[in-house]
Amino acid sequence: MSKKCPHCGSYNTELKVSGNIGYGLVQGARLFTAGVASMAVGLFNHTAGHAAGHSMLHNTESWGKSINRHHCCNPKCGKDFI
Repeated sequence: MSKKCPHCGSYNTELKVSGNIGYGLVQGARLFTAGVASMAVGLFNHTAGHAAGHSMLHNTESWGKSINRHHCCNPKCGKDFI
């Protein structure tokens, strides 16, 4: 099922390949930074390293939320949306 366009209400939408690739790269960077934080702090204290990794994941939740991952195929609209 297609996602509804928030601009015109059409269900004639498609996924944007470039948007999904960009979103995947941002999420990968998010996991990488959490892993680095966990390993760096974990060298000194295992529990603190675990907490640092979770904290980094929590603090970067908004990364990639504004990437447009869908496109409206309605000729009158044609806008990209999240």
